[in-house]
Formats: sequence, structure tokens, C-alpha cells
Amino acid sequence: VSRWDASIWTELTSSVTPISNYISFTGLANTVAPLTANDYAGRTLPPGSWKTTAATTSWNTGSNWEGGSVPTCAVNVSIPAGCINWPVIDVATAECQSLSISSGANLTCSANNTLSVCGDWTVSGTGYFDATAGTVVFKKTGTQSITMTANANDNFYNLTTGDGIIANI
Repeated sequence: VSRWDASIWTELTSSVTPISNYISFTGLANTVAPLTANDYAGRTLPPGSWKTTAATTSWNTGSNWEGGSVPTCAVNVSIPAGCINWPVIDVATAECQSLSISSGANLTCSANNTLSVCGDWTVSGTGYFDATAGTVVFKKTGTQSITMTANANDNFYNLTTGDGIIANI
């Protein structure tokens, strides 16, 4: 946990790991700003964060992810703005817990591949998802929230739902 002092972040504790790609500013009446990798300068992003310096576009390459492992249904995924290479789902089956695509970021699911989302789905601002020839499976048990801003670049080719109830589309 850190405190912003108008020009620098001051570390308050070292035992807390950020669990979201958003930061709330206290005293500014519900103001929320998406984080980028620059907001974590000198810090390690949480596991499941796509590295802005990822060497390739491959979803299935562990070194492209903070924590060094390809996400599973137990890992929340965040795609920040400002990446050198945007992630492409290039494996038959990819999965994540919740997915968050920041404004200015994108994620592509290439032909004949599937992304299974076991939690909620959020695409902010100008961020987008493109599955022109891939499949997305929403498989959360219970209510699953899908939050997106209408964007001409968003494409769902094949969309399936599991046992959950889709809410907040």
C-alpha cells in the first residue's frame, strides 16, 4: 500500500500486494483512475499482469506475465496500456479468473482458440477485445459481470456461457 504525496509514491507497508488495476483516491468523491505500468515504477505488478515489456505477443509464454506463469482460472488477468506487444491468445485453450483490459490496451483471440473466463470481464475506455475467429467461454458459477464500453474494435466470433447468469452487460 502506498500514499501519493503530490509528486511521489511513499510505501506504507511492504506486506500488501495490489489486487486490482484501479486505484481509488480518498477524498475525491468516487474518483477512480486506471493504473498503467508507470504507476508501479520500481514495483512488481501482481501475478497475472501482462508485462508492458513482454518480448512476444504469446499469451502462452510465462515470461510475458508478472509472476512468470501463464494464467489459470485462479489468476486475475490485467492488460495495461502502453505495451510494446499486445497479448494474443495463440493456444487452443487459455483461461483466467477475472479479465481487465485497460483503456488504450487490447487483447486478441486468434482463429480456433478459446479463452475461458472464470470470473468477471471488464474492458475500460478505448480498450478492446478482438476474437474475430476465436471463442470466449464465460464459465463463472453464479452471476458473472461483463462491463464494456461500446467500441468498434470489439469482436466476438463465438460466445458461450456456462452455468452462470450473465449480468450487467
